[in-house]
Amino acid sequence: SSLTLNIPMNLSYFQSHVLAMARKMDAKTSGGGGGNKKKTRAEKAIYQSRVIELWSLFACFVGKPVDLEVSFMGVAGILVKAMGDSRYPQLVSIICTGLNALASGVLKRAEENENNDDADNNATSDPQADLDILSNVSTKLLPALFRMVENLHGTSTNPTDAAASKKSEKGDGGMDTDEEDDDEEKKSKQGLSPQDAMRVQSVIDAIAQLAKCC
Repeated sequence: SSLTLNIPMNLSYFQSHVLAMARKMDAKTSGGGGGNKKKTRAEKAIYQSRVIELWSLFACFVGKPVDLEVSFMGVAGILVKAMGDSRYPQLVSIICTGLNALASGVLKRAEENENNDDADNNATSDPQADLDILSNVSTKLLPALFRMVENLHGTSTNPTDAAASKKSEKGDGGMDTDEEDDDEEKKSKQGLSPQDAMRVQSVIDAIAQLAKCC
């Protein structure tokens, strides 16, 4: 699970060091990172778990980042790409939890700075500048997050669309049977898995919080 820390942290360190280690672990799942020996399923699972553990540190670095203005633009693209990696579905919740915490913290500090009385005298970054950069990046992040919700729901949630998609894949020469239609209908009624439902909710929560920054 992700842990959010309200202490000054450098987001650039997360990008240059933590993510660098995550990439090395990921490379080892396919036999990279030294040696050409093919990895067993158990070995791959271990390296993939290391990737998840490293990414789980994301929330620690966004609770109170001191370099958001200069670092977040470069990190944002990495976040979107990581959430779309089907090998690591857990990253959706991990990243969205971090984005939620980031937006909440930035909004709170900007509000306190505006009121002055409750402002953090030990602030290491400009609250308004942080809000401006988050607002700017959010306009690019939000469309990707909306697409993520759609992807998690999948086309099977709409029986009509699913049937049309199935026929399109088969083409004019494809064969269609009543049994296959029944299978598609059963899949459409099953809806989201509990894991996907949780991921959808985490994305929706991040969308709601980021939208407040725009």
